[in-house]
Amino acid sequence: MISCKTIFHDSDFIQRRFIHKSSIEKCLSIQLSGHEPMIVAKATQIVTDMSADLIDLNCGCPKKKIRSKNTGSKLLSEPQKMYALIKAMNENTHVPASLKIRGEVKVMIVLMRKLLAWSLMPVLLF
Repeated sequence: MISCKTIFHDSDFIQRRFIHKSSIEKCLSIQLSGHEPMIVAKATQIVTDMSADLIDLNCGCPKKKIRSKNTGSKLLSEPQKMYALIKAMNENTHVPASLKIRGEVKVMIVLMRKLLAWSLMPVLLF
């Protein structure tokens, strides 16, 4: 997981540290952490330009450190913000974008219905 702010403010560091694809690897997936649509949009553009094959937004991490930054599972309590973030990602990449979410079954069902109603991405259950 990489903070969108880190990508936005220091994309050279990200390219040197995180964006390395071995010749035996097939797919490069980048998991983002963020809560500001403009920053998430720009970070999505940057990692798309760095050849990411899949971009995932973390909306499931329960760690206090992550939640205190209004990211991770903190986003589950703000569906409209999640909508804005998903929309920002989809508008700034041509590769598949996904969300990592986890929680109680009732909460998950409500969120999945909203995602489907928003028609921004398919919903997969694992």
